[in-house]
Amino acid sequence: MITGFEYIQNNSELISKEVNAIIVSIEDNIESTGGYFSTTWTLDFAPKGLVDTVAIHVKKQLHELDWQFNFQTEPARSAIKFEVLPIQSTL
Repeated sequence: MITGFEYIQNNSELISKEVNAIIVSIEDNIESTGGYFSTTWTLDFAPKGLVDTVAIHVKKQLHELDWQFNFQTEPARSAIKFEVLPIQSTL
């Protein structure tokens, strides 16, 4: 029996591949949509049991780039419904 941590480690390359594909899709669409983008993404590479893990990784990467990533996962569909928008300054 493997642990959840081992399962994530065993699929880390697929998680990275999925995260990169999502980021590329966002980059391809965000400018043409005026800095806001929303869609539902169905996992192509990562196992469906890791849909939440993929979403969290995307959120972390986008936050480092000053983008807000709001999401809901739909594990039964292996999908992430999300929106991306600039982080608003609170000054």
